[in-house]
Amino acid sequence: QHALDVAAREVPADFTRPHFKSGDRHEDIYRTIAMGLDGTPMVGFHTLFSEEQIWQLVAYVSSIKKEHAGN
Repeated sequence: QHALDVAAREVPADFTRPHFKSGDRHEDIYRTIAMGLDGTPMVGFHTLFSEEQIWQLVAYVSSIKKEHAGN
């Protein structure tokens, strides 16, 4: 039950913001997708996605950020 309460209070990441909680470098984004983010409901996906798929997700997330830069 406690985990559900914590998850209900978490706000999803806003990829259009200028900075990410876990770092802005591609390596930071990769690490977050692969390993998750401590203290949040964000779990790691290294067992579900291949390294190539995670890098594709990094490229996608970075493109959203770049697209909204300066707004």
